[in-house]
Amino acid sequence: KITGVPCCAACQYGRQTRKSRPGVYGKTVQDNVEGLTSGASHSGELISVDHFLCSTKGRLFGSHGKTSEESMYDGGALFIDHSSGLVHVEFQTHLTSHETMKAKERFEERCRDDGVTCVKYLSDYGTAFTSRSYTEMLAKFHQITHFAGVGAHHSNGKAERAIRTILTVARTMMLHAAVHWPETADPTLWPMAVQHA
Repeated sequence: KITGVPCCAACQYGRQTRKSRPGVYGKTVQDNVEGLTSGASHSGELISVDHFLCSTKGRLFGSHGKTSEESMYDGGALFIDHSSGLVHVEFQTHLTSHETMKAKERFEERCRDDGVTCVKYLSDYGTAFTSRSYTEMLAKFHQITHFAGVGAHHSNGKAERAIRTILTVARTMMLHAAVHWPETADPTLWPMAVQHA
């Protein structure tokens, strides 16, 4: 049981998290977690973006299982709008600045369809977000970038929390399939589980 609700074996395995080592104590950062998001009064004003990585290569949505391993998904970029809470996932074969710019373009196309203009991006100091080509692209469209401090995951907490929640749900779905349909369960289908989550 988790919080008084009975759950299946897949849910129990999927919700497991790594505990800190005994005897290691961390200092609580006294900071306002929502401090950077308080100014986001309308959609597109502040967008958090972060990468996630998967050790298992993921199948493409249009493939029939015949894709070469170097063309399969390696992870992706997750965009979250601070005002509306919209979460958008773009899968990438490599977490490079070139593919991150393509992911950003696809996210902004979706935003434009909804009548939203993206103004500010919040990310970490990953090489894809600090590269010259990425910053030039932001400058070309008069967009602003902010960076979360090194080791300060709380300052980009919305993206970090969304990644954790979505990947936990996707992992649970994959484990559920493996428990109940082991003959058809395929770990390379994780992009479909992430998209569904």
